[in-house]
Amino acid sequence: MPRFSISSDYKLRNILSQLGIKKVFNHESDLSGITEVNKLGVSEVVHQAMLDVGEEGTEGAAATGIKMVTSTLQAFIASFGRPFLISVIHKDTQSIIFLG
Repeated sequence: MPRFSISSDYKLRNILSQLGIKKVFNHESDLSGITEVNKLGVSEVVHQAMLDVGEEGTEGAAATGIKMVTSTLQAFIASFGRPFLISVIHKDTQSIIFLG
């Protein structure tokens, strides 16, 4: 099997809006669970994924980033104080194929 590596990144604002996630992209959003700053919105969501296939095995990774802005020039602190675990499970074998 030949070795190969692929990666891509996606800007998700338009895709998420088409899925009905629209309020978060303007200042009508309620992000009070992560910060006390009023008039805070998300300006962009980006996702990057990578897959590397070689003789030794396959490695995959992904990351998502969110850019938030305020309508004023004040600084703000966002707190993501809850750790979480995510797993991708192969439906047929019930095997974990990605864990983060």
